[in-house]
Formats: sequence, structure tokens, C-alpha cells
Amino acid sequence: MRRDLNSISRTERWFFRCLLGPCMNLLSLRPAVWTRRLRGERAQLVRLWRRITQDGAHCERRQIRRLPGLEGISCDWSAAMVMEHLYLVGSDVEAVLQALTTGRGTPPTISVARVKPTRNECEAFTRCLQHLDAFICWAEGFSAVQSVRRWPHPWFGPLSAQGWLRFYYFHLYLHRRQLEQIASGSKKASRYNPYGRFRSL
Repeated sequence: MRRDLNSISRTERWFFRCLLGPCMNLLSLRPAVWTRRLRGERAQLVRLWRRITQDGAHCERRQIRRLPGLEGISCDWSAAMVMEHLYLVGSDVEAVLQALTTGRGTPPTISVARVKPTRNECEAFTRCLQHLDAFICWAEGFSAVQSVRRWPHPWFGPLSAQGWLRFYYFHLYLHRRQLEQIASGSKKASRYNPYGRFRSL
């Protein structure tokens, strides 16, 4: 049976919804470790972007092997499209977190379709980085106090505010690995544990 390129495998979907999503909600969060990890991912994004732009390839679509958790349709994006996607997802996560932590307003309905990149331009890097910097500053003051409110993610299920913070990091980490493949121009599949890096948070 041909795989739906707009989705992930059934096994991955089960893993995210039944195991990883609940763990994101339940495990404790240490803000200092959290922000340090986010800054580490930011530094990696800058390094990879500079490497790619040195060759003038930031808008060049490159086919890579699919990483676990990455949709098939995302495997021929350019670096600029990845950055645009990170910005779009980050903006939605920010809106969800604002609603969950303040108790005011209704979070946006999260869907895969609304965060697909529609532009392929180098300005996406600046937008992504500016938003990431603002998000890190906000995360530094995040309180681990649990909110009774949760909001559904299409793959991870209902997530608390803490769960959405963890998802943001996981998503950033996944697409940084995608950028590594784009930068190397390699189709060699990367091996990684999609849960392992959360154990120390």
C-alpha cells in the first residue's frame, strides 16, 4: 500500500499519541535545562544555515531520506522552506501557550495543512530566528505549574502547557536533523531516538 505523503506511519502515530504525548504532559520540566537546550538548537540552526547559504543553496529543494516523525511530503524541502515551517509552527505553539497559561481566549485549531510552507525565500531564516529568540525569553519565565486546560495536537493528542513546550523542542530538534541532511546533501538515513533527549529535562 502506498504511504500517504501528508502523514506519518501508523506505528509512529501510535507512539506519539500513546507514549510520547502522555510523557510530555507528565514529566517534570526544569526551565534552566529547557532554555539551555533551546539555545543549543538555535546555535545549530545558525551554523547549518550559514553552511547552506555559503553555497547559495538555501532555496534549493533537496531530496532526503525520511526521518522518523517526518512526513514524506516534507522530504524534498529547501532549507528556507524548513525555516518557514519552523516559524509557522512556532507561532501556533505560542498562541496555544498564551491561551493555556493565561486562561484567556481560545487556542487556534492546530492542523498540518496550516503550517506547510508556501514561500521559498531566505527571509524565512530571519523570521524564524526572531521568533525563536522571543520564545526562549518567554520560556525562561515559564512556570511549571500545571494548567487544567489541554489542547489537542493532531498526532500527540491533548497536551498541557508543559506538553506543548516539550513538543516545541521536539519539533525543533527533528527539523534541525532535517537541515543536517539538507546541508550534507546526503540521503543516508539519520538514526535518532525521538524520546531520549527528554529524559534529562
